[in-house]
Amino acid sequence: MLIPADSLSAEALEGLVEEYCMREHGCNEVDSPLAAHKNYVHGKLRNGELLVMYTPNNPNQVASLVSREQLLAWEQQQQEDSDDSLDAMADQAESPRDFWD
Repeated sequence: MLIPADSLSAEALEGLVEEYCMREHGCNEVDSPLAAHKNYVHGKLRNGELLVMYTPNNPNQVASLVSREQLLAWEQQQQEDSDDSLDAMADQAESPRDFWD
C-alpha cells in the first residue's frame, strides 16, 4: 500500500529517509555526509521518484521508501507469477471432454 509522504509526521518521514540512506547508499556521518544524501532523498520524494510503501501483511508492519522503478518491477513480477499460477491450474484441470470419455 502506498502512503503519501506528506501524510507522515516529520519525525516518521525523517526516520524513513535516514533508513533509506543507510540501506541504499551506506551513508553515515563518518564515511559520507548523511545530510547531503538526505536532501537528495527528500528531493526524490518530492518529485515522485521515491514512494512510501507500507506492508501491513508483513508481521513487522514495515513502511519503507522504494523507487518507482522497484515498485513497477515488483508489480510486474507479481502479475507474471499470477499468470503462471493460472496457466498451471488450467493445465491441471480436466477438460469436460476428458471427464466424459
